Amino acid sequence: MTLMTHGRSVRAAAACLAVLMMVLTGVAPGPRRGPARAAAAAPITATVTLASTGHVAALAVDERAHRALALQTNGPATLIDTRAMAVVGVVAAPDDASAVVYDPVDDAFVTYETGYYPGTRLAAYRARGGRRLYDVQLRLSGAQYIQAVALDARARVVYVLVPGAAPPAMGQLLVIDAPSGRVRQTVTLPHVPLGLLAVDPASGRVYIPAAEDALIEYAGARVPRGGDRAGWIAGLTRVVPLAGTPAALIADGVTGRVFAADRTGDRIVVFDGATGVAQGAASVGAAPVALALDGAGHRLYVASKTGARIDVLDTRTGRRLRALPVGAEPDAVAVDAPHRRVYVRADDGIEVIDLVTGQRTVAVPTPLSTNGPIAVDGRDGVALVGSGPLAGSATVTLIDSSRS
Repeated sequence: MTLMTHGRSVRAAAACLAVLMMVLTGVAPGPRRGPARAAAAAPITATVTLASTGHVAALAVDERAHRALALQTNGPATLIDTRAMAVVGVVAAPDDASAVVYDPVDDAFVTYETGYYPGTRLAAYRARGGRRLYDVQLRLSGAQYIQAVALDARARVVYVLVPGAAPPAMGQLLVIDAPSGRVRQTVTLPHVPLGLLAVDPASGRVYIPAAEDALIEYAGARVPRGGDRAGWIAGLTRVVPLAGTPAALIADGVTGRVFAADRTGDRIVVFDGATGVAQGAASVGAAPVALALDGAGHRLYVASKTGARIDVLDTRTGRRLRALPVGAEPDAVAVDAPHRRVYVRADDGIEVIDLVTGQRTVAVPTPLSTNGPIAVDGRDGVALVGSGPLAGSATVTLIDSSRS
């Protein structure tokens, strides 16, 4: 009885205080809510204009040297100092080069062409200074072209995926020595590749989605003892069923799992990379098209283009943890794991999500068609965004969310 009487006294005192505040401020008390979330301040941005015309087709970052390489369509590749946000070099990249990966062992950017170019070239440049390491031409037939490229830094190889020249050829996987650009091995695929390629950075396994609902797995290249620096693929491991239409594929070196974004089924299909056994599927937003992995944090971020959200999955269980609302039509996502941020390309611009507070900020408020690739520098906690196809000029914009 004493406790109830005390509770009534407290409620009565609170009511009197609310009336007094209304009299003094003229504002009526509202329903009780949680602590107010402070409005997110706009991040600091800086933009560098590139000398050549043509939108930015690809970006890659060397965190150690604080350098980024911006590939432009029909133009050279531009080397940028990400701390000073200044152009420090221009290199003559192969014509129509449209993709780039960073090789941390050789401290080099490896560029390549995509599309129907029989004279497709693979070139590498030193991240510090832009000195060309090699520029080789891949001898492909008129019907062949590069669909995807993946780097296995530990095995010192670059994998290049190409479709078959003509039926009944199914497609090929080229195994290229990363230090020299020399083709070491050509592997004939058992099914027609769909244009996706993923490498498990820990095991070296190679995964290729293919037609006829198949996921092709190879053991991966390994460095032989003595002799040459690069290894070779031991052979086909297995072909496992993969229902649906994969729009993105990623291999997690921490859990050993493979995640495939099934765009038509609105789900993420999970495989055990070692056994090829399907471990279930997680429902996500409509039309998942892009994936970003935080392996150490055991999180997978999924951009659903029609669903207008980012789904967060636990990579250890494959379960969906939560959904983060974003602008319409998100089609690219990147994660800065050390600084707990996610960057999203959506219809309203480039958005930054603080994973600690849940705050969402539009850092680059420009239409989707004017924004290009996103690259994250997790060491400095910044992101770079290249200009898109309909942008008025060729630029690279830095987003620094730690300063506002």
